[in-house]
Amino acid sequence: MPHMVKREGIRDLTLEDIRTAAMAGSPFRLVSQANRGHGDLTADVRPRKITSDDILHVGRGTTSILSFETEAMGTITLVEHASTTRQTAYGVLSDLITILQQRRTIAS
Repeated sequence: MPHMVKREGIRDLTLEDIRTAAMAGSPFRLVSQANRGHGDLTADVRPRKITSDDILHVGRGTTSILSFETEAMGTITLVEHASTTRQTAYGVLSDLITILQQRRTIAS
């Protein structure tokens, strides 16, 4: 549920923080993370300094990166380069259709 996601935006980062991190090769990125363990699901969104050896470092502009840590296959990463408004709209529409289908299933 969205209200259970801990959120921290970039508002508290100063311009100096951002410049210093970028000059050091470890820029800030707004990162979403979710974990499941011991029957609990936790999620947060917060700024993170990304080091050059982190897969998230390849992201530029509106690039989206999704990494899964799996037991059997290790880390699997998907990269969507330079997503557009059309792709975002498709994602929102897809989510709304899924919600509607789940509600119909529950009501049945």
